[in-house]
Amino acid sequence: MDSTDNTAEISVFTILECFLLSSILTLIITSGAYEYGSFGTVDFIEYWSAGQLWLQGANPYDFNAMAQLQNDVGLQDENAIMMWNPPWTLVFMAPLLFLNFLDAAKLWIAINLVLIYCSALMLCKALDYKFKNGLIIPFATLLFFYPILSCLKWGQIGIFLMFGISALLYSLRYQQFFRAGLCLCILSLKPHLFLILALALGLEVILRKRYLIILGFLTGISVLALTSYAVSPIGVHTWVASLFPSTSSGHGIEVTSWKVATLPGIIRIFCENNQLAQSRELSWLATLLGTLFYFGYRIKNSSEPRWEIHLIPILCLSFFIAPHGWPYDFSSLALGQLVVLILALKSKVLTPSLVSKMGSLFAVSLACLLLLNFGIKSQHQYFLFPVIFLIVYLAVIKNIEIHLSPKFASNDKFL
Repeated sequence: MDSTDNTAEISVFTILECFLLSSILTLIITSGAYEYGSFGTVDFIEYWSAGQLWLQGANPYDFNAMAQLQNDVGLQDENAIMMWNPPWTLVFMAPLLFLNFLDAAKLWIAINLVLIYCSALMLCKALDYKFKNGLIIPFATLLFFYPILSCLKWGQIGIFLMFGISALLYSLRYQQFFRAGLCLCILSLKPHLFLILALALGLEVILRKRYLIILGFLTGISVLALTSYAVSPIGVHTWVASLFPSTSSGHGIEVTSWKVATLPGIIRIFCENNQLAQSRELSWLATLLGTLFYFGYRIKNSSEPRWEIHLIPILCLSFFIAPHGWPYDFSSLALGQLVVLILALKSKVLTPSLVSKMGSLFAVSLACLLLLNFGIKSQHQYFLFPVIFLIVYLAVIKNIEIHLSPKFASNDKFL
C-alpha cells in the first residue's frame, strides 16, 4: 500500500466552496421562525443542556437539572432528553456551549455541513480521485442520503462520526497510524456502534504490528478524559457508574428498553411483546455471534484489508449487530455511495448493468425517505437498512472491480 501522501494541498477555491455551500444551506434551513422543534434542534438539546451543566462543573447526567434547562428553551415534556454519550463528547462540543440554544443549533447545522464537505474531500484524496468541477458532486452524494438528512434534522452527531471514519480511512490509506488512532477518539463518542470495526483494527494491530494506532488512541482519549474530569469530576463518575447493569437512572425510558434500529433492538422488542424474560441475554447473543462471525472470517482471510473498499461492509455489519443504534447513526454508510461513484469513474466503464446496480444503491436511501414520509414512521423498523445497503454495495463493487487497476481491485472472496 502506498504510504506517501502525495495529494495536493487544499486550495483557496476548496475553502471558499466549502464556506459558501455550508453558509447558504444553513441560511436556507434555518430561515423563518426558529425555535425548539425546528430542524436540527430536537436531539441537539441534549448536548447543549448537558454542556451547560458540564461548564458549571455540575453533573451533565442529572435528570432534574437537564429537564429544567430544556424546559427553559422550549421542550414541553416532563421527561428530559438525556445525553448518555461519554463525558468527553462535551469537549468536542465546547465551542457551541457558550452560545444560546438556538444560535448553537444553527451553528451545529453549519458545522455538520462543513464536516460533510471535509469527509468528501478526504475520501476523494484517499481514493486518489479529483473531480473536475470542485466537490459539489461528492458533497451532494453524501448529503442526499437518508441517515445524513435524518442526522441533520434531529441535530445528532452521526455526521461527526462519519467525519471520524473518513479521517480514519485517509490515515490508513497513507499509513499514518498514530493519526488513525487519534481518529478513533471521535468514534468513542458512540463506541457501541463500532464493535466490528474495533475488532478489525485490533487484528490489524496484532497481525501487522501497527502499535502506533493504539498509542494514538490512548494519547487522544487520555487528553479527552482528563479534560472532562478537570471540568466536571462528578460527570465522569456518573458516566462510569452507568456502565454497570445494576445502575438505573430512575427516570424516563431505560436504555435497555429503547426500540432501536438494530438486530439486538428488534430481538428485545420481540421478547418484550411475547413476555420473554431473556431479552437482554438474547440481544447480546446476537452481538456476540456477529462478532464471532467476522472474527472467523478474518482469521480465514488474513490478508491486509483494502480499507478503501472493505470499510463499508465492516460498518454495515457493525451497525446491524450494535446493541443500540438509530437510522441517523448509519450516516457513515453515505461514504459507500461516494466510494462506488469514484471507483466507477476510475474504472471508466459504465455498463448498463453497472449503472443499474449503482442506481439501486442510491434507491435504497430514497426508498427509506419515501417510506418515512408516507409509510413507516417508527425508526426501529429500519433495522435492515445496513443489510440491504451491504448486499447492493457488494454487488456494485463486484461489478466494478473487474475493470479496476490492480491497485484497487480486490481478491477477497467476501466480495
